Amino acid sequence: MSTASASQDLDHVIAVATRYIEQHLGEDPLQWSEVIDHLKARGYTDEATLAVTRAVLDLERTDLMFYAREGMRRPRLGDAAPAPLHEVAAAVLALPWPCTRNDRPGGSRSIWESFDELGGRYRHCDVYEAMHTLLKGHELKSSRVYWQRTVLPSRFDTAGRFAQRAEAVAAQPPASPARQQLEADLVAAYVATLRHRYLREHPIGELRADVYEPTVRRVVEAKAAADVVTVAHAWAQAAAYRYAANTLDDRTTVDSIAVLLPVAPAGTARSFLEHVAADCFEVELIYPDGETFRHEQLT
Repeated sequence: MSTASASQDLDHVIAVATRYIEQHLGEDPLQWSEVIDHLKARGYTDEATLAVTRAVLDLERTDLMFYAREGMRRPRLGDAAPAPLHEVAAAVLALPWPCTRNDRPGGSRSIWESFDELGGRYRHCDVYEAMHTLLKGHELKSSRVYWQRTVLPSRFDTAGRFAQRAEAVAAQPPASPARQQLEADLVAAYVATLRHRYLREHPIGELRADVYEPTVRRVVEAKAAADVVTVAHAWAQAAAYRYAANTLDDRTTVDSIAVLLPVAPAGTARSFLEHVAADCFEVELIYPDGETFRHEQLT
């Protein structure tokens, strides 16, 4: 069969799927499996999954259908509105990776599971689009249906993206996978801007610093939030690294400490850093600023 013929055949099956969905949208949500079964019963087994995917996305994007967590139905007031894809991508990355809600190797999840875990805040078609166009092959990798987090630093973790992710994980405990992933991504994006040597997860006695920069003798502690308690913990940890390095570890010398945050601290959090910098020793404040990182020396 020629490529043109195959394309025409797929277009026909998409049209069949679209008509079936439109004719069966009612009060009771229509399930994906029902549409698949309808196509298979008509002999479209090979094209069924792709055809239903295309039909559903087209109907969602044109607001002729809303794909809710309970199934496909007519749009209603209060349904999720179209959202910027970079915002949706940030929300997907803020989910716990690896996924712990199933026992698949590698902690993978499907697009539908990502949509479901986001609690209906975003349209299914926007989650699909963000994962395929912004995240696939970069922050996420996919093997047919299931997606996993990669070790690559995010191309989209600009100041705005980090701020969105920090807000998304703010209510989660410090040891949550989502906050740990945000800290790891923050560190990866930061060290990518350095022009001198650096060491990640650098051991100092029994402690381990997020980043040690031997050229400038600086130790950096990263956190996923900028509230006063988190900022205080970051400063205390960095100060402990400095003390341990200069008194207990002959291999490491630390002249300065820094805290790396996803957003600039404000109010009490900033006042605390300014106070300890004036009362104890200087501390450098580092946070995303546009496409790079801003450094503030507090004394």
